[in-house]
Amino acid sequence: LSLWIAAAVTNSVLILYRNSPFIAADFSVLKSALSIMNVYMTGFQMVMVVLAALIVISGLILLFVKEKRKKTDYKKLGIMLVVSAVVSVLPSGYIKAEKEKNTDSNLTDDAYRYGFVCCFLNSVFNSGVDKPQVYSKESINGTLKKIGNDSVPVKEPNIIAIQLESFADPYKIHGARYSEDPVPNFRRLKTENASGKLNVSVYGGGTANTEFEVLTGMSLKYFGIGEYPYESFLTSNTAESICYDLKPLGYTSHALHNHTGTFYDRNEVYKNLGFDTFTPSEYMNGLEYNMLGWEKSTVFTNEIIKSLNSTPGRDFVFTVTSQCHGKYPDVFSGGEITVSGSESIRSIKPQLEYYVNQLHEEDKWLGDLITTLEEYPEPIMLVIYGDHMPALNFSEEMLRDKSIYQTEYVIWTNYRSKTEDRELSSYNLMSAALSTVGINNGYFTKLHQYALKNGVDCSAELKSFQYDVIEGEKYLYDGDAERFLPTDLKLGTDEIKITSIKVRRGNVLIKGENFTPGSIVCIDNNQLKTEFFDENTLSIRRSDFKNDYKEIRIAQRAANFTVLGYSEPWQQP
Repeated sequence: LSLWIAAAVTNSVLILYRNSPFIAADFSVLKSALSIMNVYMTGFQMVMVVLAALIVISGLILLFVKEKRKKTDYKKLGIMLVVSAVVSVLPSGYIKAEKEKNTDSNLTDDAYRYGFVCCFLNSVFNSGVDKPQVYSKESINGTLKKIGNDSVPVKEPNIIAIQLESFADPYKIHGARYSEDPVPNFRRLKTENASGKLNVSVYGGGTANTEFEVLTGMSLKYFGIGEYPYESFLTSNTAESICYDLKPLGYTSHALHNHTGTFYDRNEVYKNLGFDTFTPSEYMNGLEYNMLGWEKSTVFTNEIIKSLNSTPGRDFVFTVTSQCHGKYPDVFSGGEITVSGSESIRSIKPQLEYYVNQLHEEDKWLGDLITTLEEYPEPIMLVIYGDHMPALNFSEEMLRDKSIYQTEYVIWTNYRSKTEDRELSSYNLMSAALSTVGINNGYFTKLHQYALKNGVDCSAELKSFQYDVIEGEKYLYDGDAERFLPTDLKLGTDEIKITSIKVRRGNVLIKGENFTPGSIVCIDNNQLKTEFFDENTLSIRRSDFKNDYKEIRIAQRAANFTVLGYSEPWQQP
């Protein structure tokens, strides 16, 4: 009973802060959640949570110690276990079937529709993709014959995808008025380029799931309730993705994220999605932070260009921003843009005003990025989209399009291209973008392009494909379970290296190249307290330096002390 009470309290807190219920998958992302807990809770609140947990645990131990030992009634115990199992398992199949039938199914609505207990238990017992009613090598081959073979691309541009954290057009919020348009650049881009509504599977959080759908072409609809494939599958398995699909065309794939590289285990997951390089915040210089401590997007202009210039061939650059992330503050003033409006808007005025000012800053950065990319000497396709609506407790009545599961996208190019506005979903967004240049590599890409071109529903075929590659016999790949091998993921695009070591009276200066605030000096595998001066200079205490050392190298360390990578050992001249 105590555990269920604790789970219910946790559920209420999560709905308040992130607008989604407590599910089993949250345990898999606990490490990532703890790393940003300071944004959502004050120090006092965190202490109170720890104390409450200790009190509950102490109480349970005390009750256990004081409880008189009684003879176990195994018959009653057996009946209780059977009833519990039946109650837990029976609804799960029904809920998952209903989830697949309902095109608007989402985690929060499911929790209200079926209740917290049913949804939580369903998330425990249901993960992965269930076997379709029709699944065989013949059915898979029939679909492959229908969607066709690889075609010769009309054009092979560099492809940049930018996933904007909690980015949405603030004009879709009913009853809100702004002192000026918060996103004029994005609005201009929508008008002049291919754009439209983007249906996503999450609201207020769950960034990694939108990311998963965009990169793989798979739909979260066919996974368990609230499942995070990054945690349940991709930490130890590979999957077909746009990165693997573009490799035969000579593309190199880069991932950029201006938050810690361990968030959602991206440092492990990205190699199983076929990325060649990954540059997280620990490998970046020049980071700026907003008042909540989230990294601003301005750093990406240089990082994107650096990625494009790092190879002689074409590149795919996948960028994940952080700036507009919540939790949004209860008190805010002094922003460039002010908000007014209806009573419902006034009730969230500080949060909304903070949010639109973050949007405004990010929109300015988008304008600057477009100016830079317009002058780039190679063809570029830029796909911009929001991962989910912000966690501002919107009701559907507060939104002009009546959907909290809809953001927007824009497809911009620095060359002449066709513009077609259409509604898409996150899992077919990149397929639609690639179709404009005649690229159809990859089975999921072909399937989505076939469905979009012919206006047909291929959801049954999509589920079969997903089951085949996640749980099934890999008929898509002729049974080859190792069709996609993990890449030798390189952290950062620049080589971090030591060029000289200068011993001073009180400290030791480590001179080199491409150091960042995440750089830590390691002597014989001992990580030393390191002071960062600039990208060419680090310092350690003289007392920590050993003259008889065997090896000195630089570690790039995350905030949770995970070492993401090492430089080559310093070779003394």
